[in-house]
Amino acid sequence: MTELNMSEPRQVKVIDRYSFSIGDTSHLTEYTGGGKVTEYRRPLVLTYKPLSESFRAPQFTLTDFAKAKRPPLLHLAFHTLHKYVERYSELPKPRCQEDIKNFVAMATELSVTSSWGEGELDVDLLREFASSAAGNLAPMQSVIGGITAQEVMKACSGKFTPIHQWLYFDAMECVQQITVHSQCTQLTCAPRSSRYDGQIAVFGEEFQQKLSNAKYFLVGAGAVGCEMLKNWSMIGLG
Repeated sequence: MTELNMSEPRQVKVIDRYSFSIGDTSHLTEYTGGGKVTEYRRPLVLTYKPLSESFRAPQFTLTDFAKAKRPPLLHLAFHTLHKYVERYSELPKPRCQEDIKNFVAMATELSVTSSWGEGELDVDLLREFASSAAGNLAPMQSVIGGITAQEVMKACSGKFTPIHQWLYFDAMECVQQITVHSQCTQLTCAPRSSRYDGQIAVFGEEFQQKLSNAKYFLVGAGAVGCEMLKNWSMIGLG
């Protein structure tokens, strides 16, 4: 079909592993046989809102559909955290009931004035968020660092679809499981001038001691194993 030689790219429909259709060809000359086909991927143009505008009217990229309602609440929680630091010049102290109370009150107030804070607030999640806001977890940093590195590669290569606007990744169930089975208080989560203070702030001294007393042996320290050893060292695993 000579008309196809200089034609625009056509959308194809795969029939099986050896053949595909290019749509209606009744208006073209008769196909005689042979020919070459080159796959063409149409570029996808993405646009992003400015940060100030996106903050007021956020769009979320979901990573866990079981937590589909979580991103707006986390957006509110981080917004509240910024306002909290502006007002008190510090993060909420781990497990400090007075700080938690002030944080939840601020979140409730902000939810009324925001367009994305509608609906019933998960106060328990906000309390856990405030309790662990001063924490610092190396494994979580590994996850976020890996995601960020992928986004850089996407931007440099032009391949694969990047994250669109906001992505919130959380593992709040880890905090909830630990705090249910241990006595996490402001005293047990207070800083101890230790390299693990960021982790103690989230999980408490008892959990950190269990990690220190654990005995593990890793077989193989290649591409994945070396990252595992790094995390073990950063969390203080025995």
